[in-house]
Amino acid sequence: MEEAITQLAKEHRADPETLELVAQIKLLLHDQVKTRLLTQKDELQASVDELTGDIERCTNHLNMSDSESSLLHQLPALSKDHKECRAIESDAAIRRDACRDVQASLLTVKDAKCTTFQHLHKIPQSTVCSA
Repeated sequence: MEEAITQLAKEHRADPETLELVAQIKLLLHDQVKTRLLTQKDELQASVDELTGDIERCTNHLNMSDSESSLLHQLPALSKDHKECRAIESDAAIRRDACRDVQASLLTVKDAKCTTFQHLHKIPQSTVCSA
């Protein structure tokens, strides 16, 4: 971009307005655009450096010690145990939910019977005929 502006200045050397415009554009490019680009470059470089460190750490983890290798061999058995435990847990949750449903039904029946009982055991108000 700077080359294009320099070429414009060379082509219009005699025109003071063009030379002033070229000077303003160069100043704008240097003060704002170039500064922003350098800041963005530094931020991107920091990200690249961080990612490079992450990749190196991953590579180091791939070089497993004996204990880590042992865990890797235990993984199938641990996975099987985990799946069995999850199945047991799922069955228990299903039974718990069914129990809660039965409990809710029984509470509804109990409330209905208690209401009926309370209506049957009310003392009737005395009337003229009973006096």
